[in-house]
Amino acid sequence: QLDILKSDTQLINAYYEKISDIKLKDQYISFITTSFDVVIRVDTFIKNIIAKLNKKNNVKVTIEYSQLFSKLVDEYDINNLPIKEMVDLCKTMAANSNPQVRSAATNFLCAIYKWIGNDLKLIIKDIKESTLKIIESELEKVEVVVEQKGKKKISDNNNDNNNNNNNKNDNGEGVIN
Repeated sequence: QLDILKSDTQLINAYYEKISDIKLKDQYISFITTSFDVVIRVDTFIKNIIAKLNKKNNVKVTIEYSQLFSKLVDEYDINNLPIKEMVDLCKTMAANSNPQVRSAATNFLCAIYKWIGNDLKLIIKDIKESTLKIIESELEKVEVVVEQKGKKKISDNNNDNNNNNNNKNDNGEGVIN
């Protein structure tokens, strides 16, 4: 296990800024994602990258990694990802003076929100009010995926009552579609 963690760190250190190189970006992302669970653990990768992002202030690298993390949230079980660290990164990005970084934070939060729903709103309420309003307006557009007994249920978080009414016949009786 120690050797795997050591190789994770070495790979991350060697290739950290390659994501911002337009010529190497696709190869780097392909290499990293195919290495997950073979050489690199996805949660370890994310935590290590976030630690680096918090130390260095490279706008392009931050934006690119937040886009990659958004994709990873969809591809990997959210329960196995470092949610707290990812949300903390988004909070930091949301406070950034660069509008592209704030926009990337919003997109990343939308990817997380898709899987954890309204619980996210409780975690991010300490973001600056004007920024939070923009984020919340984007979150309202996201369909939340809810895990239920191994099945994924997509629910429109704004119209749950409308969905329930659509499953009734003219007599108001429940109908299974």
